[in-house]
Amino acid sequence: MFRQFVGHGAGHVILDAAYDSKENCEAISKKGRMPIIYPKKNHVVKGFDARAKMLRRYHNDPDEYMSIYHQRSAVESVFSSIKERFSGIVRAKNFVNQKLELALRCICYNVTK
Repeated sequence: MFRQFVGHGAGHVILDAAYDSKENCEAISKKGRMPIIYPKKNHVVKGFDARAKMLRRYHNDPDEYMSIYHQRSAVESVFSSIKERFSGIVRAKNFVNQKLELALRCICYNVTK
């Protein structure tokens, strides 16, 4: 699912618990990234795949893991604020202009912040 969205390199990919699956964790791990997904209450650590590695990291140091996961809430707050201030609708028709419109909204958010 995330093969087309996750670029190669180091770093974390922070996701909601809805994306917690072995396949998603493997796709992220193959790109050289570490998945950070809030574990569900009934999670089970089995095997040595990317999901199990992520869950072991959560069990070994939950404070560090949650401090990384908290970055997601900060980003979600910024997205919400941008949508509230500048509308959540992108009016441009083609993809290049859509990216430009979103970039300009981010610049305006930073200026008015």
